[in-house]
This record gives sequence, structure tokens and C-alpha cells, in this order.
Amino acid sequence: MPVWRSWVQLLMLATAILIHPIDGALPKKSVRILNELPGTLTVRCQSKDADLQTQKLEAGRDYVFSFYLDTWGTTVYWCAFHFGKQWNASFDVFIGHGMEAVPCVHCLWVVKTEGFLLAEEGQVPIIQKPWQQTD
Repeated sequence: MPVWRSWVQLLMLATAILIHPIDGALPKKSVRILNELPGTLTVRCQSKDADLQTQKLEAGRDYVFSFYLDTWGTTVYWCAFHFGKQWNASFDVFIGHGMEAVPCVHCLWVVKTEGFLLAEEGQVPIIQKPWQQTD
């Protein structure tokens, strides 16, 4: 086999591994959204590659999704939140590596009337985002 074919095959194998990580090779990330509102919260989360569809969370319920970072570690997930007719918000719930990274591996977002609290799972959440009220 010519040497150039060996190099091409090696390059193809390396590319396949980088694009499709082997389970367990990279740490899996997760986002958990916990509804602590007195009613139903509507949530729709997505990334540039995945639309997780609309979720309806009753009071006290949660929604969890997991994923691997892309090859460059720049994965971003954002969500739109709606509670009733006047309470809305939309923001990034996970940002991969970089200056504006959301600092968690297993992000917990607690949704309350006073806003959105963020913590690494098992830590004490702090308020990060307010609701946007419409008239």
C-alpha cells in the first residue's frame, strides 16, 4: 500500500474519533431545569445542532438533558422559558469553554418567581438571570 494511503486512512480515523467521541472518553455534560414555580413552566431548549422540543414542567418537576462537548469545546445550549402570559426569558443555559462559559459540568437551573438560579449540581444556587415581564 502506498504511504500516502496510510496517511489518509490515519487522518480519516483521527477525524472520526474527534467528531464522534467514544462514550467515556470525554466527560458528559448535563443541564437540569427544576421548576419551583406555583404552576406549569414551558421550556424549549436547543443548540445549533439539536432541538430538544417543548417541555411542560409541572410545579416541583424537572427536566434533564445530557450531551458531549463538540470537538472544539464550544457547545452552547440556550432555552426559552414561559410562565403564564407575562413571564418570559431566553438565555444560554450552557456555554462551553471560553471567556463567557457557564461554569458548570452538571448545571442546575432552579426556576423561581424571583428569577433563575444557577449552581453546579449539589452546590448552593445563586440568582443569575431575571424574568422578562411583558404587559
